Amino acid sequence: MNKKYLTLLLALTSFSSQSNTADSYRSDIPQSFRGALHELRNTPVTQFDWGVAKLKVLIENKNKEFKNDDIGKTKFKFQSAILISGGSEIGIHVYASGNQDDVTERTCKAVTVLLQRKFTFFRLPYQIWSDLSPQTYRDLQSELKFDVSLENENGEGFKSCKFDL
Repeated sequence: MNKKYLTLLLALTSFSSQSNTADSYRSDIPQSFRGALHELRNTPVTQFDWGVAKLKVLIENKNKEFKNDDIGKTKFKFQSAILISGGSEIGIHVYASGNQDDVTERTCKAVTVLLQRKFTFFRLPYQIWSDLSPQTYRDLQSELKFDVSLENENGEGFKSCKFDL
């Protein structure tokens, strides 16, 4: 009976010593690959990268929440939003469609303002990043992009709205 306990104790000891080393549970993974995973775990994410990831999630949630919602008392409905991310830019591009033949600058501006409210656009820097200085938040509010494209439902007429608000 003592031999059984001794064998069990030795087995447990050798198993626990093997599990203490990182990634030792998978002997079929090459050591170089385990090293890459380890390096990725130890690579910090920039605040810009973190903001892009959070904005992607927010946009996906808004796409589900607003799909085909009326945009105020305009003749347009929300269709989708995508992430603007390239170089040092970050922002949102929203697509809306409606039954209005002549899309004027006034209509464009009205729809843009209403969509910015739906997205709580001017609060986005506070929702995405934390612990920044008040000046950095003000700078971000002016640097974040918010573009709108309006399309007539019959496929004719397309207007891109870009305003510095």
